[in-house]
Amino acid sequence: MALAVFFGSGANATTIFPQNNYNLRAERGDSDFDIRHRLSWSFLYEIPTARILPKALGNGWQLGGILSLQTGQPSSVLTGQDNSSTGLGNDRPDLIGDPNTGPHTVQRWYNTAASTPNAVLTFGNAGRNIVTGPGFRNFDFSVLKNTHLRENVNLQFRAEFFNITNHPNFALPSNILAAPNFGALFQTPDAAQNNVGLGSGGPRLIQLAVKLSF
Repeated sequence: MALAVFFGSGANATTIFPQNNYNLRAERGDSDFDIRHRLSWSFLYEIPTARILPKALGNGWQLGGILSLQTGQPSSVLTGQDNSSTGLGNDRPDLIGDPNTGPHTVQRWYNTAASTPNAVLTFGNAGRNIVTGPGFRNFDFSVLKNTHLRENVNLQFRAEFFNITNHPNFALPSNILAAPNFGALFQTPDAAQNNVGLGSGGPRLIQLAVKLSF
C-alpha cells in the first residue's frame, strides 16, 4: 500500500512532500511564512509655513516616511541527494551541530558544518524549517509639496526615496547541502519573488512624480 501526503505551509513552501510519509511528526516545525517580529512605523509631518518665502512657495511642504523592520523567515536544509531512495528529493541531513550559530556573513549565513548527508536508505534527523534567514530593514522617505490652484484643485509634487539608506537586504540563503553555494546569500527579496516593485527590498530607488487632484 502506498501512502501519499501533500504537505506545505504556503504557496511558496520549500517542500510540499514530507521526507517520510510514515513519520509526519518529523514535519512539525515553523511555517514557511513565519515572521516572529515585525515593526512598521510611518509618519507624515507638515512643515510650518516659511514666512520669508512667497506664500505659493513656502506653503504645503510635507515630509513622510515608512520604517519596516522584521526578523528572518525559516528554511529547511535539504541534502540535494536521494539517499533515502524515495524518489522525492526531499532528504534532510543529519545534524552534528547547531546550524544557527553563524557566522552570519554573505558568504556563509549559517553554520554549514552542522549538517552531514543522511546515510543510504535512511532519513536525516534534521527537522523542518530549523534555520532562520536574514532579517529585513527598509526606510522609505518622501518630500511632498502641495499647491492649491483652486479651492478644489491641488497640484502635488512628490520626491520619493525607496530604501533611502541603501541597506542591503537578502532573501533566504541557499539551502542545498550538495550545492557549492550552500549557506550563501546571493539574491535580494525582490529578485527572489520576481518582484521589481518599489519598496520590495531592492537597492535605493528615487521616484519623482506630479499629481493633480480635482
